[in-house]
Amino acid sequence: MRQRMRPEAEPMFTPNNECVGCRAHIDSPCSATCPFETRVVDVALILRLAAIDLTNHQRFDGGFYIEAAISSAALCIVDTAAYSEAWKTTTEAFRRHLLGFLRWKDTDRIVERWGARSEYTTIFEELLTAAYSYSE
Repeated sequence: MRQRMRPEAEPMFTPNNECVGCRAHIDSPCSATCPFETRVVDVALILRLAAIDLTNHQRFDGGFYIEAAISSAALCIVDTAAYSEAWKTTTEAFRRHLLGFLRWKDTDRIVERWGARSEYTTIFEELLTAAYSYSE
C-alpha cells in the first residue's frame, strides 16, 4: 500500500527525537527517501506512528486498542479519501504479522483480542517489528 500524505502533515518525531519516517535526528534534515519528503505513506510508517500513539488507546480493563491506534495514525497522516483503505491494509498487515508467531485457532479479531491481553512493551515492540518487516 502506498498512499498520498496529507498536505499539511509535518515530520513527526519519536520520544528519542528521531523522525518517524527516516530516523534522522531532529537536528538533522530528513533524507530524500523519507516519507515526509516524498509525501508517500506506507504500512510501515502507519505502524510506527501507531506504536508511538499506543498509550492514548488504553483499555479500561487492561490492554490496548491496537486497531484504534492504527486508525488514529492513518487518519493523521493519510489523505481523507484514502484513510479507509490505509487503515484496513495496515490492520490486515499487523494481523498477518501476529499470525506468524501466535498459534491461535480462532483468528477472528486477533488484533483486538491480543491487544486486550498484552502488555504495553510487548505491543509496542511487535508494532515496530511489523513496521520493520513491511519497510519497503
